[in-house]
Amino acid sequence: MQVDEDGVTDGTMIEALCADLPCMAVGELLAEDDRRRLSLAQHLHRDVAGGLVVCTTLNEMARIGCEQGDDLATIKESLAKLEGSLKQTIQVVREITEEQYPLALKAFGLAFALDKLAKKMSESGEAEVSVTVEGNEFSLPLEKRLSVYRVLEALAGRCVRSGLASMVSIHCRFSSGELEFVLLHDGDAPVVAADAADAELAWVKARIAVLPAQLFVSSADPDGASTLRLRLPVSTQS
Repeated sequence: MQVDEDGVTDGTMIEALCADLPCMAVGELLAEDDRRRLSLAQHLHRDVAGGLVVCTTLNEMARIGCEQGDDLATIKESLAKLEGSLKQTIQVVREITEEQYPLALKAFGLAFALDKLAKKMSESGEAEVSVTVEGNEFSLPLEKRLSVYRVLEALAGRCVRSGLASMVSIHCRFSSGELEFVLLHDGDAPVVAADAADAELAWVKARIAVLPAQLFVSSADPDGASTLRLRLPVSTQS
C-alpha cells in the first residue's frame, strides 16, 4: 500500500470493496426507501396533522368561550394552550424539513451544515464529532451539495455504529483542483466492508458514483486512527 503526504496508508477504493454487491442489496435499498416513506407519512399524520387538529379544537374552544362570555382567565388559558400546541407543531414541521433537506446547506453552505451535524451527533452522546475547514468553500450545485452531505453523514454514522468509534473528525479541504473530505476515527471495526445485505453501503456507493467522486479507505495510523477520504474533482462544481 502507498503512504500519502499525511503519512496515512491508503487502502482500496470503495468501488473495489462493494462492486460485487448482488441484487439483494438493491432490493434492500428499495425496501429501506419504502420504510422511510412510510415513516415520514406516519410522522406527518400523527404529529403534524394530529397537532393541527388539537390547534383547531383549542381555537374553537376559545371562540365559543368568547361568544358565551367566559371569564378572561379561562379564555387566556385556552389561547395559551393553543399557542403551545402551535409551537410544538411548527417544531415538528421544522424537524421533518431538516431531515429531508438541511436548510443550512442552502443558506450557509456545506461546511456549516457539517458542523451542525457534528454538534448534533456529539450532543446525542454517540461520539465526539468535530469539523475543521481548510481553504475557501465555493458553491456547489444544491443537488451535489446534498449528495456530499448525505454521504458524509452516512459515513460518520457508520464510523460510530459499525466502527464503534468514540471520536470522529471531518476535515474539509477546498482547493482549486478538488474537494476533499477526510474522516478520521478511532474505531476498530470495518466501516465499509462489503456485505450482500448492506443496503446503506450500496446507497453510499450510488451517491458517490453519481457525484462523481472517489472514496478511499485507509488502515489505522500509528496513533490508532483510521481514515475515509472522499475526493471530488473540481469539475463537479458545474
